[in-house]
Amino acid sequence: MSGAISPQQVAGFSLDAGKSSRILARALALLLALAAFAKGYSAWRDHNISLILWAQIMIETGLAAWLASGVRMEASWRTAMIVFGVFASVSLFKVMSRQRDCGCFGRAPVSPEIMFLVDLTIVILLIAFQPRPIRPSRDRRGRLVLAGIIAVGGLTAIAIAQFGRPISMVAKTNAEQTPSSTSSLVKIPAPVKADMIGIATSPTQWVADFGVSQPGKFVTALFRLSSPRHRLIAVRGVNTSCSCTSVPNPPQSIPAEGTCDAAVKFHVPDHPTIFESDVMLTTDDPTLPPLKLIIKGSVQ
Repeated sequence: MSGAISPQQVAGFSLDAGKSSRILARALALLLALAAFAKGYSAWRDHNISLILWAQIMIETGLAAWLASGVRMEASWRTAMIVFGVFASVSLFKVMSRQRDCGCFGRAPVSPEIMFLVDLTIVILLIAFQPRPIRPSRDRRGRLVLAGIIAVGGLTAIAIAQFGRPISMVAKTNAEQTPSSTSSLVKIPAPVKADMIGIATSPTQWVADFGVSQPGKFVTALFRLSSPRHRLIAVRGVNTSCSCTSVPNPPQSIPAEGTCDAAVKFHVPDHPTIFESDVMLTTDDPTLPPLKLIIKGSVQ
């Protein structure tokens, strides 16, 4: 007998493929709705929400409703492929930058490695089970081959990110952790003499109120920073609102537990006025607004 597909086989394959597509669409809708809810709940608990986080919640909620409705299935399927492709790229970036939490589910810690594999698997499933009209079998084989190539490429990328650390970097890290043979002293940062300790007014904002200050004086405010995400976050940038404010030794990261100190130096105006200056610390978390350190007071 020839290898031709009978009409009954085609009809049976069509029913199974359509059912698989509907099940996958509803599963993805549930996953997206859960992620949107977790982000919204975390924003409510932290009393802050950034524009990026708001956009993510809206995109995930809208796509979840679209997939669950079954309206314009092919268009929603293509949109889901793009969205989860972006999710996989972001997760891979976080894997390569060695972040501990992807932030995909708000305050719930999830490893970027796990989410990359989940997003990659979803992209593969979306490619393999596209809700298209029945086409020759070679078209389906082509989609399966493409899905396999993406799977192999993705697993190779995560393997390189996890185990492809340059030997020179490992040697440097080991050298930094090994005490010098010529000295047994451990360098401990000198304590900072502060004129004022900042008080946390929200998970992402601290205020040091100097009240009435002497004109022209240089003062130092010490801010004890804690992680709003309850995980290690890296500080990527420091911006000050004026040249009268500086951060001589900005923190490189904020630990998951405990605090780290950020000393801010400020030159008080030499004339009567009410002053306020800000320091903005940007982090490696795109869903987290910049951490804001405020110095304020007055000169009479």
